Amino acid sequence: MRSEISTNHAQRKKSARSCGAALVTAGLVASTTPAVAQTSPAATQPSTTPTTVRLIEWDLPQQMDNQPGAMVVDVQGDRNRLWFVTRLQNGDAPRVYRVDLRGDKKNKDTAEWFSWELDPAASGVANGLRKVRASKDGRYIFVHTTESMQRIDTASCTPISSTISIAGFYPTAQCPRITWPHDQPADPAHLPALFTGSDVSFDDYGNAYAAVAVQSGPENSFVQRLNAGANLVTRWFVGGSAGLCNLAGESAPCLSGIEVDRSGRYVYFSQPEGGPGGLAGSGAIGELDTKTSTMRIWPFSRFDPTVTEPRHLHLDNDGRVWVVTGSGHLVSLDPRTNRMTRHFVPDAVHDLFGIAPDSGIIGFTNSDATQNVVGFLKPNRNFVPVQPDTVVVASNTFQPISTERGANRTNGRSSPTPKKALGRRTTTADGTFVEADIFSGTPSGQMTTASTPSMLPLGITPDRNASVGTFFYAVGDPGDFAFNRIGRARLPRNGIKARVERDDDDFDDDGKRADTDDDVDDDGIPNAMDADNDNDGQPDVVDDDDDDDGIEDDFDSKDKRETKQTSEQDVAPGQYAEDAFTVNPSTLLVVASATSTDLLSPLSVEVVNAAGQIVASSLAAAGAAVVTFAPPAAGGAYTVRVKNQGLGLATISTKILTRELWPVLALGGGL
Repeated sequence: MRSEISTNHAQRKKSARSCGAALVTAGLVASTTPAVAQTSPAATQPSTTPTTVRLIEWDLPQQMDNQPGAMVVDVQGDRNRLWFVTRLQNGDAPRVYRVDLRGDKKNKDTAEWFSWELDPAASGVANGLRKVRASKDGRYIFVHTTESMQRIDTASCTPISSTISIAGFYPTAQCPRITWPHDQPADPAHLPALFTGSDVSFDDYGNAYAAVAVQSGPENSFVQRLNAGANLVTRWFVGGSAGLCNLAGESAPCLSGIEVDRSGRYVYFSQPEGGPGGLAGSGAIGELDTKTSTMRIWPFSRFDPTVTEPRHLHLDNDGRVWVVTGSGHLVSLDPRTNRMTRHFVPDAVHDLFGIAPDSGIIGFTNSDATQNVVGFLKPNRNFVPVQPDTVVVASNTFQPISTERGANRTNGRSSPTPKKALGRRTTTADGTFVEADIFSGTPSGQMTTASTPSMLPLGITPDRNASVGTFFYAVGDPGDFAFNRIGRARLPRNGIKARVERDDDDFDDDGKRADTDDDVDDDGIPNAMDADNDNDGQPDVVDDDDDDDGIEDDFDSKDKRETKQTSEQDVAPGQYAEDAFTVNPSTLLVVASATSTDLLSPLSVEVVNAAGQIVASSLAAAGAAVVTFAPPAAGGAYTVRVKNQGLGLATISTKILTRELWPVLALGGGL
């Protein structure tokens, strides 16, 4: 089977080279390849504007493994630390990689990498990975493969001196690795299907969740919870081909979606064949209540018949589920209100792989060989109510068998290659899409085919140490699989607003903060002579956001880190608009403001701590109010609360600005 996949991929790649070259010169123009049952007519004529996207890519050595797939940024510790898995094995095994990036992402030798070998006897295709949330020291990494769940202890390693190299790299240590096969004696009727697999997710108690497709049929697929500490597995038989995608093309096998909320009670997952119609269902999003074994299912057929086959899935910070589909849509679900939206990606053909919500901006990848897109969506709010079906599912709890062996660790360094790529900004009835064609990326910035162009973007995750709209991505095909390549795209926003904005005082990624950098956009023109320091086409004299990070210049200092959080809520008379936020120990200032569509009604703003105590409040003022608050040194969780004191329904908009010190080494140069 793997040889068939490789042969088919090589044939598609050869054809795609000629198509890709045409795309490079045309600049993400529409392909002449027809889309088969994957088009959705827009309500209005799309508006498209060409743009340029800055990329940085790193080539890591191939160690008898290839095709980087799922990836995640370490959000508990250093946000310049990236993890990813390679999906395929060529005689050895897939591997899990950690890449430590420095603040200066553009200079030489800034990335140090480590890799750990997965179990060659029980891997197949490596799919999702995640760090244990409860592991504050960050030592445990879990990887879900077609055949197993595996855990590597990255901290308890024993140094070794090996005389056997892996593609020229000698293992330097061996680390504990435990493998829990899906094929268990306690559940022999549920052998995993070949070349399938889902992401992996964790609750706050260290439980690992995955969706597994089985050979006996789509109705027997299950969601599994593994408690590694107690060596206990629970399987819920949710059906709907969870863990499988039939329509995936270049990206096959897809990364099927699963994510658990922090409490561990509710698990959300993709059902590619779920919904009415039995095995012929067009797809659904499922929610499993692990306490009651009750499942709610939101079928796509009840929502939009053109939407089919949900794949990768993530929860955003507001509790909404986002998923990419085989039909070329990004779909959202609010399980609290049973409202869904769908947003058709304006590419000529589709093979969507990854999704990455980030503060109301939704990153995604399109792996089709004629598209090669890393992009994001700023969605329009086109909600449709969809009532779910509710069923109780069977479950099975048992103690699984496992094996423990050492995982060889190798390490090295990688130099970055800054590139420029063709991009476009497209506005449709579904929202605004900003996309980059990574195939067109060249070190010189000239729009010609590079010697080893990047194709088949797969995994995607936000760079949370940069402004919203910046994403890391995995390159499935870096030119004849000579390397394991990862990249970073800074997609231009040009005024697109995010729910929570992050300050970015290193706009050109050179490690120099804006207060010490004489050329903040690295275009060769000193700041004093540069009329457009973020190259967004809007002169700085009329641009209120000179570094395109979403934070207005009148609050955005060059030597401090700011955030901006906004909300808009419809509030009945006498009720409150509430917006929760957190402050770090280094936070110096909080400014909270509110405005109402009822300009005559008085407003007052309160800041409430986690104990419910009012720690700051403003005077009442008609239509608008603001309060300034200096938080305690320990930081903490707070809520902004605004009461609608009018006689009718009003829309209350809140804005929360914070300012803090840049942490040491958050940027290059010791900043």
